[in-house]
Amino acid sequence: MRTKEKKTKQRFIILLCIILAIPVAWILITRLEGGKPSIEIDFLSQTTGASQELSISVADMKSGLRRVWIGLLQNGMETVLLEKDFPDKGLVVGGNKYEETFNVKIDPDKRGIKDGKAILRIVVCDFSWRHWFKGNRTYLEKNIIIDTKPPEIDIISRFHNINQGGACLVIYKLSEQCSKSGVYVEENFFPGHSGQFKDKNILMAFFALNYKQGPGTKIFVKAIDHAGNTSKAGFKLENT
Repeated sequence: MRTKEKKTKQRFIILLCIILAIPVAWILITRLEGGKPSIEIDFLSQTTGASQELSISVADMKSGLRRVWIGLLQNGMETVLLEKDFPDKGLVVGGNKYEETFNVKIDPDKRGIKDGKAILRIVVCDFSWRHWFKGNRTYLEKNIIIDTKPPEIDIISRFHNINQGGACLVIYKLSEQCSKSGVYVEENFFPGHSGQFKDKNILMAFFALNYKQGPGTKIFVKAIDHAGNTSKAGFKLENT
């Protein structure tokens, strides 16, 4: 009888150990996961200006986000653009935030950042127990160019004869290649086109007046560079 009781106790202890080991093993496997957080940057252009925002998305769908740090390195000086720590649900559960998107504005004038080359640095950590509970870490660098100066517009053509209901051509030169440029007649936009001259920064645009647009109609060339800087330049019209 004692032998049977002893075997029963042993089996009970083994069963109890198995029951306890399963959740412990599950917790260890889950909390020691090795997947690194992801980083996505929505870059319209490698060049950024004073008014542009960088859209940066981070995610960690397993342990949750712990910390995000974004900085800018230029000429040996590092400027912190954003720092954020995320709360957790508890030691066993992990983080309660799994994805986030930040719109980061560099603000060169406010932060003392000069025009020129710079390195955008991003660090994201999760709530994994790896690396002595410091979590998995993703580090990303991107080369960018800071440009806060608006493009210069030089009107090359000198005679712009146009009547109501008619059309006209204007030729202009930009100080840099721009993402968008052309002639605005009030709110109507007529894009400029390059390729007619050896200099790619020389463009030409055909524009028109409708029958209701007479003297006093606002007509100007507008250019927006890749950093979002904007310039306008008016020009002389005749026979409007």
